[in-house]
Amino acid sequence: MKRKHGFTLIELLVVIAIIALLVGLLLPALNQARARAAQLKDGTQLRGIHQSMVTFAGEFEGDTLPLPGLLRRRSETGPASIIPPPGTGLERTDLNTSDRLYAMTIMQNYFTPDLVVGPTEPSARILVKEAFNWEAFSPVRGIYWPGSESGGGVAQQQRFKADINAESNTSYAHLVLSGDRKRRQWRTTLDSQFPVFGNRGVRNGGYPDPSSVIGPGGFPLPPDPELYESSITLQIHGSRKQWVGNVVFNDGRVDLLRAMTSQGVNITLPGQDDPVPDIFYANQTGGSENSGDGRDAYLLLYDEISIGTGTPGWNSSTGQEIDNQTSGNLWD
Repeated sequence: MKRKHGFTLIELLVVIAIIALLVGLLLPALNQARARAAQLKDGTQLRGIHQSMVTFAGEFEGDTLPLPGLLRRRSETGPASIIPPPGTGLERTDLNTSDRLYAMTIMQNYFTPDLVVGPTEPSARILVKEAFNWEAFSPVRGIYWPGSESGGGVAQQQRFKADINAESNTSYAHLVLSGDRKRRQWRTTLDSQFPVFGNRGVRNGGYPDPSSVIGPGGFPLPPDPELYESSITLQIHGSRKQWVGNVVFNDGRVDLLRAMTSQGVNITLPGQDDPVPDIFYANQTGGSENSGDGRDAYLLLYDEISIGTGTPGWNSSTGQEIDNQTSGNLWD
């Protein structure tokens, strides 16, 4: 009589233990590979946004990257409500916000709405704009992005949004579109040390205010732990304890950074002799975190600009363009 061969209970338990051990060894590697793939996809999306903006600049305004206020311009002599012929008039600097920037570029088919939402976006308030109304585009009517600027109804629902405290259709920060930054760097400078797009960062880089980056002796200080670790932006690519993010520099290079600055990218602050790190998410050379003034790198996602009294983008008392602006709804 032939004996039947098979696994004993002990042998079966040994096999199960070996399989469990292998799974335990492989699972972290698989998770790391998945995270790395998401980081690469995110960087590819950011690079695609920048490349599209550069293409837009070459076809429209030379070396200046797209500005909503240079599309929906204002009359040189009349009020802001007067729409000048397409391509004429003065820049409406009050329109240079994140929602309009991305919406006008999507409207002219430089990229699609899904490109501006990151693959690892942790905020439930940030969603791809599914119903984008391309048919609304009409330069002669001054319409370069869908939806009403105010009020309610269907037109308001069609708006592309960038309010990260309520609803946003984009994940990505960009250079604040005002002040000396805009004039010097919102163009195709090929500057390898100046960022123009990136993942969102911790408010003021994790400092109580931009001035607290530097201590009494003129040396850089570490961020405030509570402010730093409470930011949802640590969940984009980081470990919930350390910020990690992709940043696009003006030469088109994308770097995955583990600090909100880059090695060797420094600025000299007013009243200081020695250069200090340029924190990409803090307005170190401007009046405050809400000011559009300044010359250092400052990446934000914002949907509102307040410029005081007078016609938007225009100081009626001095007859000069207003370009020192403040932003609203900055941080999540």
